[in-house]
Amino acid sequence: DAALVDAMVASVRSRFPEAQFIFTSPNPESDAAHFGGTFVRKLAPRRMGTRAIHSRLLQRLAKLLRVGSFAPLLTAAQTRLFVTSLRVRIFVAARLHQRINLLMPSRLKATIDALDWADLVLGAPGGYIGAPSLEHDYWMQNIPVLRIARALNLPRVIYPNSYGPFPSEVHNSMARYAFRDVECMMVREEASVRRLRDLGVEPSRMHLVPDSVFLFDEVDYASPAVRRALERVSSSDRPVLGVAARWGGLPGSVSEKADRERDARTMAAALDQVLNRLGGTIVFAPQVSQDSEMTAAVYRHMRHADRASIEPEGMTHSELVAFYRELDLVIAGRLHAGILAMLAGTPVVAIAHEVKVVGIFKLLGQPSLVVRPDRVKEELPRVVADVYGRRQEVREALVPQLREAALKSATSADLLADVLKTARQTMQA
Repeated sequence: DAALVDAMVASVRSRFPEAQFIFTSPNPESDAAHFGGTFVRKLAPRRMGTRAIHSRLLQRLAKLLRVGSFAPLLTAAQTRLFVTSLRVRIFVAARLHQRINLLMPSRLKATIDALDWADLVLGAPGGYIGAPSLEHDYWMQNIPVLRIARALNLPRVIYPNSYGPFPSEVHNSMARYAFRDVECMMVREEASVRRLRDLGVEPSRMHLVPDSVFLFDEVDYASPAVRRALERVSSSDRPVLGVAARWGGLPGSVSEKADRERDARTMAAALDQVLNRLGGTIVFAPQVSQDSEMTAAVYRHMRHADRASIEPEGMTHSELVAFYRELDLVIAGRLHAGILAMLAGTPVVAIAHEVKVVGIFKLLGQPSLVVRPDRVKEELPRVVADVYGRRQEVREALVPQLREAALKSATSADLLADVLKTARQTMQA
């Protein structure tokens, strides 16, 4: 997600060099330290504790009432409450000719103050807006800012994203509510275009634009962390295979602990088979900090752990590109680990924990580089051996596809400029 935000900012500044940003974030202090700039705490509906939402009792009650899950119902209700309270504020303030707070929560007021300053609202919600299961309502946390911006008559642009699938009518209704009048929605793959069309989004508001990270062109070889990692790689037996492991399940679910353990054992068994076939070395490089636990679990269960190592977490995306460039192949459990590795010129085998992975690799004309998560033990060793055997062919085939993806991604700044121009013309009229 950090790579997405960096790519988005660079894209905007390529067209508007003097652009200034206010970011909304769940962790404004740490993100401000990373990105610089101004941050306000992200406005998000508050729910009951995650464990309570996923408790078996509540799940059974939700099933009995035929609502699927209480989590999206609570989030949807609170989201609409945020927007309704804002509309009341605007209505009353317009008649009193002054700004009033109407006892608003501090986060809501901070968000409104930030939006009052803005000319346009950009959505970069992490690259995926959808729900793999009924209780998954995290994607809805992006809705309040979009709807509040609409109430303030601010144009909205959502940078390249994947959308859906949505598992219930509650989710579908919130998606329609979120996107029904967003001026510009950049969509990463054809499957998302079809889903948005089914939700009633007009084709004129949808634009097929690949992932923003295809624009990324920074490589940091000077970093001490990269130099140390590359020293270890240079002394390792070849081939050196990088692994960005992750758990693809839903945080907070009742079976999370058991599911993580099962998936770690499955991945470990698959990597052992890869080493049996190819020899060489496995190097784990967690792309994000929350993958460290899964990485350690996979390593712990490997029979050939003596031929594997774990790089420290915390490498930036520019450091990861430099590191990936010196590997022979990367097994990517995360989409952006795969994209960064391809930008580094290193062949990739991707594990499709989310539907967006399949869409992006189809867009690149390389669907054979993707393995389904439920087929990891059976298919990953074979696919890795196949891709490694024809790695030069894969590299050469990806060069024009990556160039085309970058050119298409660059149109995002033009689309943003068009929306801003139209909004200004409307205001002047």
